[in-house]
Amino acid sequence: MGKQNDRQLSVGNLLGILGLVVGLVGVGSSYYFYQISRSEREPLFLTDSDRTIIIESNSIKDSPIKVVRENGTSIDGDISSIRFYFWNNGRQSVRSSDILKPLTLSFDDNKVEVLSFKILRSSRPDIVQPTLKRDSSNPSRRVQMGFSILETNDGFTGQIIYAGPRETELNISGAIEGVRDIKTGFGLSDRGFWQLYATRIAIGGLILVGFIGLLLLGSLGIMFIGFLKSIKEENADKSGRIQAAKYHMANAALLSVQSIGVLLALCLVAGVVYAVFSMPSQGTKSFTIETVANAIPASIRP
Repeated sequence: MGKQNDRQLSVGNLLGILGLVVGLVGVGSSYYFYQISRSEREPLFLTDSDRTIIIESNSIKDSPIKVVRENGTSIDGDISSIRFYFWNNGRQSVRSSDILKPLTLSFDDNKVEVLSFKILRSSRPDIVQPTLKRDSSNPSRRVQMGFSILETNDGFTGQIIYAGPRETELNISGAIEGVRDIKTGFGLSDRGFWQLYATRIAIGGLILVGFIGLLLLGSLGIMFIGFLKSIKEENADKSGRIQAAKYHMANAALLSVQSIGVLLALCLVAGVVYAVFSMPSQGTKSFTIETVANAIPASIRP
């Protein structure tokens, strides 16, 4: 009787562990699908990696050709242009009234001077109504962006012509209600990577949950059938040989179920380790800037 109770306790413990694993995987999958389905604002800002050289100062140094500003003063440095993209990748629209702090474009290098700027293309221009203007606090180095509304995949492409070092970076600053930060090229790479691989992890998790669920049902079925057989055999024959055979069969079945459970647990741990440590490093190498650029909506590509 004591051995039978111990056996039932061991099976109960195993089922409890399997149930806990199913619950954890189920909660993780539910959270993931909630995150990708919820409505939120997600403004994205991306710049072209290639800059267009308009004038190299060295090439006209000894030439009578001079480049001047609108006020007639000469420009001595290199002149280049950079193209940028700004759009809403979220499911919730962004209105001009949601801008808490002006969206401002500026270069890393303080020596850079903004010469001119313009909108190249916009999705639904009569609806979006994008604008660019000089920042009143620093008109020679900063440009402010504006718009009426950006719904999903709405945005615009702009160009800035500047004098100064060609490889300087163009940054964006500002604040939008409900947005922690405006994602740039790096953030977009990271987001795209996790969207790609998190989906595969979620699908694998659902398959694992289904397999463990079938294992649970099978274990319960085996226990129920064994219980019915034990009642029948005890009524038919009380001999010790039958009791011994039943005990050995139950131990063998329990050992098989425990082995499968341990194997599944090891596979789950290995999958988590691979997803957290190995996949990001591999994905970062393969997720190139070309892949990021492909995320730009076709409606705002020049």
